[in-house]
Amino acid sequence: MMMRTILFFPTSFSFFLVISLWISSSPVTHSFLVFLPTKMANTIGSSSSMTFSSSLSLLNNNNDNNNNNQNRGRNQEKITTPKKTRKAMMTRLSMAIGNNSDKLSKLPTGISPFEPKACDGSLENEFRRMATQGLKEVISSGEGKTTTCWEIEFPPLLFDGKSQFDDFDNVSELNLNRDWCIEWLPTLNGGQIKFDNDDDDNANIWFSLPDVKECELAKEEWTGQRYRSAAKFSTIEEVTKYYCSINEEGTSYKKPWGAALSDGMKGIMGNKDSIILDDLVDNDDDSGSSSSSSSSSSSSPALHLICQPGNGGPVEDWINVEKLHTLRSSSSTLSIIVNGALDKVRDGYYPKFFFPALGETIDRFYKPEVDALLYLRPLTDKGCYGWLYRVYPEPWQVILQTVVDKPNDNTKGYEKMIEDTVIYTSEERPTCALAMQKLIAGGQQQQQQQQQ
Repeated sequence: MMMRTILFFPTSFSFFLVISLWISSSPVTHSFLVFLPTKMANTIGSSSSMTFSSSLSLLNNNNDNNNNNQNRGRNQEKITTPKKTRKAMMTRLSMAIGNNSDKLSKLPTGISPFEPKACDGSLENEFRRMATQGLKEVISSGEGKTTTCWEIEFPPLLFDGKSQFDDFDNVSELNLNRDWCIEWLPTLNGGQIKFDNDDDDNANIWFSLPDVKECELAKEEWTGQRYRSAAKFSTIEEVTKYYCSINEEGTSYKKPWGAALSDGMKGIMGNKDSIILDDLVDNDDDSGSSSSSSSSSSSSPALHLICQPGNGGPVEDWINVEKLHTLRSSSSTLSIIVNGALDKVRDGYYPKFFFPALGETIDRFYKPEVDALLYLRPLTDKGCYGWLYRVYPEPWQVILQTVVDKPNDNTKGYEKMIEDTVIYTSEERPTCALAMQKLIAGGQQQQQQQQQ
């Protein structure tokens, strides 16, 4: 005889689930105490994920099977799942949580935390292709008129065959992000994308780097006219100052800490910024600090492409990016932030108490105004590995990656392969905590199915 008791203790913040099992044939009392936050409880109980009823049913079936095996004899051989049925189990897992993965973009080939590989450029090209397709969807659907600021986020270390577990330095990361953006410029300005405020095939694009030195290095390494003529190379500071100068609201550029010392050194050594940076406004259109509508309209860019603001640099970059976008002279100008680590801003990595100016931008700009054009973030916890993934206009995906044995027709044996399983989808951007919960729940359910 076996009795199960399930007790729920709801509170305003969390609830406890107590499962107690008494088995008459064993003097041991089996008890489990599970603590789950309310959000996680609601999430697991939703229609798009594993429900409590299925989890408890699985737990009961496992205990019943264990008891039956004990009654039949302890030396009974354990029943294992044939490898050929594993793919069918994974398909049932995706179907059980209500996902239709056939209509979703799959992860690019070669992305895995288990076996990072040095790429031959195909991965960078694939990311650029997906970003281009997403931008075309934004413009053609009219979404670009309502949501005008977009983010592209991916681990650039993948281009060097590294995973999130490998060591890296900020200079290498910035160089990878800069090169990825520059190679994208000819596509953006080559007539493939028709921006709303451009009458011809040559789009007016402003490419903003974190500082003058990065702009100088970019011009030294990318000397080809195909890239140099595709955009105006400038800095976040220069573009922000330009918009502040033609704006009547009295706003100003937010200087990073130590900027006064840097400006003083430029005064002594000679300021060469004007030589390095491209003119944002053509001489024929430049009217100094005039805020006339004709001057603003004629010099308005079709796109701001902003490379790695804030991440590894001053937090003031994130503040100035908001100013750069909101003060732009044309409402049809789009802004794309590439690998700006905006999750650090949104998720409170920088406390508002110590960074009040940055904290004000979160609910005012970065949460409501910025959407994801292309997003790929690694997720790792409790032995589960996967990704939070989105390609506009598709839903968000949580993808679980596992190492499986698959038949090899050449060797007539099995070989290790990486298998991607869509665990969860959502039309709304999930928080990192929610995505991690979904990944762990899907990984645990997968392990339980394998043990059946």
